[in-house]
Amino acid sequence: LGLVISMGLIAIITIASSPGNHLYYAGLLLCVLFYFEFIPDQTLSNILVWSTFFLYVIAALFLIDTPWIFFFNNTFILLSFNIAAMFISFSLERSRRSEYLQRRTIKLQAEQLNRALREVDQERRRAEELSLRDPLTGLANRRHFYTAADREIRRKNRLRHSIAVMLLDIDRFKSVNDTHGHAI
Repeated sequence: LGLVISMGLIAIITIASSPGNHLYYAGLLLCVLFYFEFIPDQTLSNILVWSTFFLYVIAALFLIDTPWIFFFNNTFILLSFNIAAMFISFSLERSRRSEYLQRRTIKLQAEQLNRALREVDQERRRAEELSLRDPLTGLANRRHFYTAADREIRRKNRLRHSIAVMLLDIDRFKSVNDTHGHAI
């Protein structure tokens, strides 16, 4: 479609009665600008731009009776515009790709950080649990008792209730443990 538009403008330039009319050439410049701006594939936009340029040169040399000064001026302007637009397009594409890679890298790093934070949190909970249990029997230890006692004393004070602590002692527990095992 873009090349058809360019060919249409070149046909208008060929048919026009005054070859020095700059509005037609401004139309070609707008085509070039359109290609680089709205065609996402940079290779295709470059092909369209340079095809337009060479079609204009062929038409101006062989189909139009254009004075050399107009031909040289318009060709120079179109060539300069094509080259400048090509480099600007390349720079913008490179910038977009760089920004995409940066966003992607940041996203991957954020995912890795979240995963590491979850692992650290799981390890912290595991260490916390291990610090409150006897590793051999799995029963609550003295540290767990102090934590629970502190929590219950605060609750007693807040609710103004009584609290009681019961202590059980099993005589000759070692012989029960040795005979029946830790599970008993």
